[in-house]
Amino acid sequence: MPIPPALLKLLKAAAVSATPIILKYLKDHPELWQGLVESFKKVVVRRGAGPRELSKTIAGLREQVVYLRESADDDGEVHRAEEWSRRLDNLDRVAALLGDGASRNEVKELRERVLALRKVIIEAFVVEHAEDAADRKSVR
Repeated sequence: MPIPPALLKLLKAAAVSATPIILKYLKDHPELWQGLVESFKKVVVRRGAGPRELSKTIAGLREQVVYLRESADDDGEVHRAEEWSRRLDNLDRVAALLGDGASRNEVKELRERVLALRKVIIEAFVVEHAEDAADRKSVR
């Protein structure tokens, strides 16, 4: 079953370099599409995004990290989710401090840090959803 074009567009906007990994999981687990579409809509960042918009992306990523922490299968996953949560808190503080008076370079640096973290969180989020879906299927 092909992946819907709207989801492909969101995936590319949300995590360009993560897309091949994500596509494999989605092809294996088409039942995940709808839930993931809503999650990815929250973390798409437009090119000219300023600190306020980046804060919204950080909030969306925080929701994904909460899910990852709650569905963690081992201590390593818990530790990784806690680390991401700390990093998101730091990025959110930076965004709040920069506000509307930030220079282009400051905003660019913040955006790059958010995008880099977003990539790894989205990859883990999709993998965890796929694992959870497989677990639900095996229970049936």
